[in-house]
Amino acid sequence: MQELTKDVAERLHLPVEKGVVVTDVEDNSIAAAQDIQREDVITEVDGKPVTNVQSFREALNKADPKRGVLLYLDRKGSKTFAVLKAGG
Repeated sequence: MQELTKDVAERLHLPVEKGVVVTDVEDNSIAAAQDIQREDVITEVDGKPVTNVQSFREALNKADPKRGVLLYLDRKGSKTFAVLKAGG
């Protein structure tokens, strides 16, 4: 994860300027299983806006992975979402 700044957004040609950028997805991870890709921008976790890595981690810590965590993503201008669920 990397904080999305104006410079990063311009370099990656991203239309959004708030959120966290996925910099790497581990093979066989929950994120990979949900088709989360490099350069996706996570803008919300369970309906809470994410503006930096710290707010992303805080929102994840409050979420219940057994129930599922809803992530809102911006993939090069297309809005999409993924549900991360542990132990499913």
